[in-house]
Amino acid sequence: MYFTAYVKSNTIVGDANHATGVVLAEIVKANIPVKNGVVHLIHRPLMVVDTTVQQFLEVNTLGSLYSVLLRCREWQDFAEAMECP
Repeated sequence: MYFTAYVKSNTIVGDANHATGVVLAEIVKANIPVKNGVVHLIHRPLMVVDTTVQQFLEVNTLGSLYSVLLRCREWQDFAEAMECP
């Protein structure tokens, strides 16, 4: 028995380039094993991300993810200070 499975995403906040609403994508191949679990291959993106993780964290300064960004910056500063000339 063959059936088509779909996954959906509901974009709540859009902008001039990204519309709001529901996006459906057909699951082309499900349960592809990877190191930390499984992946489902879909035929189109559910959303388009037009910023980097760093840009996202710099804008959204509330929450625990922002503190991760700060810790990464502290570690980078420490690593640079410890380099031998």
